[in-house]
Amino acid sequence: MTTVGLGRASCVAGHVSVPGSKSVAQRRLLLAGAAHGRTSLTRLPRGADVTAARAFLARTGASVRPIFQAALEVDGLPPGPHRGWRATEPFEVGESGTLARLGTSMLALAGHAGAQAHIEASGTLLARSSAPLFATLREAGVAVTHTGRPQGWPVSVRAIGPPSELWLDHPVSSQELSALLCAVAAWPGEFVVRVAGDLPSRPYAELTARELRRFGAQVEVQGSVWSVRGPLQAPSTPLVTEVDASAAAVALAAGAITGRMVSTDLTPDSGQGDARIVEHLRAFGAEVVCEAHTTRCRAEQLAGVDLDLADTPDLAPVLAAVAIVAALRHGQSSTLRGLRTLNRKESRRLDALVALARTCGCSATAQNEEVLVIGPASGHGRVGQAPASVLVDAQGDHRLAFAGALLGLALPEVLVQDAGAVAKSWPSFWSDFATAGGILIGPDAALASSRFGA
Repeated sequence: MTTVGLGRASCVAGHVSVPGSKSVAQRRLLLAGAAHGRTSLTRLPRGADVTAARAFLARTGASVRPIFQAALEVDGLPPGPHRGWRATEPFEVGESGTLARLGTSMLALAGHAGAQAHIEASGTLLARSSAPLFATLREAGVAVTHTGRPQGWPVSVRAIGPPSELWLDHPVSSQELSALLCAVAAWPGEFVVRVAGDLPSRPYAELTARELRRFGAQVEVQGSVWSVRGPLQAPSTPLVTEVDASAAAVALAAGAITGRMVSTDLTPDSGQGDARIVEHLRAFGAEVVCEAHTTRCRAEQLAGVDLDLADTPDLAPVLAAVAIVAALRHGQSSTLRGLRTLNRKESRRLDALVALARTCGCSATAQNEEVLVIGPASGHGRVGQAPASVLVDAQGDHRLAFAGALLGLALPEVLVQDAGAVAKSWPSFWSDFATAGGILIGPDAALASSRFGA
């Protein structure tokens, strides 16, 4: 297990290279596999989740041809009489909740009729579940057999054509709606998915709708009713994966914490919900400048904030790190709301952030499992009051690893245990930050750049 951190003597500034969006890439890979025609995909990121999606796609029966490391051509295998996805070997989804939900639904509702598919999982995904999605699949007539955690993975499904109307009752993740939309869009004709209850992280479902439109599907949304008309058609031009807004958030937050200008390739027209990092950092008092092809950030002083992150909960670890620095350095308190899904992520993320803030010398509470309050320990605070050293256990969660790395830019010494968790979304994170002026510290500092930078 690798232990490394960014030292406070780091001079992170200038441009930080960030990977392409894994959320966009995973959706495009699966849609290409079920579309009519040939899809060209470029600038695919190298993270573990996208690597798993590429391997998953290769098992479906669709034709997949690598052009070079970050590009593929995919000849889709759409559903229909006597055709559709099928495989004799299990599908591996690794630790990706997105791939697990989208892949399971598409195998169940857009696979070869009657074909049984087994989906294997690993790591933190083995402890997660998706009861609303599996309930919808069962109601549609899909035979579902769990071989691990109830309502989770591993699971086997037997494919069936979808009914014209599906009900999703109180989803625990927007990925559940995205999974159903992608599956029914592969078929010709109109389908309706009705959502009962609140939809978490709605911008991710809107991202799915945007990608479905790129593949020729018609998507209309009226409140909680999502209508889709397929089938999927391969786009006529190559699809270039845009910069990952969640990763860009880490780089921009570094500028807010250090006071040095940091830029990324995040563009103002990004359709990703996590592009709201711009307004969130501005709320902290940061100067954030958005131009046609880049976004840059710095802050001279950090204010306390009260932010609703219900639509962008994945930003909570990065923003919690900024809030911890605001509390220690400027005595400011911050409240992050809308976090009810956080303890169902790769780790019990909300609990971990409370513990991290306290370990760094702040006061921290979680209210009703959806509100995080971070403040100075005794009404005032300075960096000098932070512990001489902090060990952050990433718990296999890439976003906790990013939060720990950011804190290292402000506190005396912060080391991240299980620092390799960044491989899920940003394998070259440590080397990219070292290139931008970061100083790697810790027992595995010498290995971090070569191990995660290749």
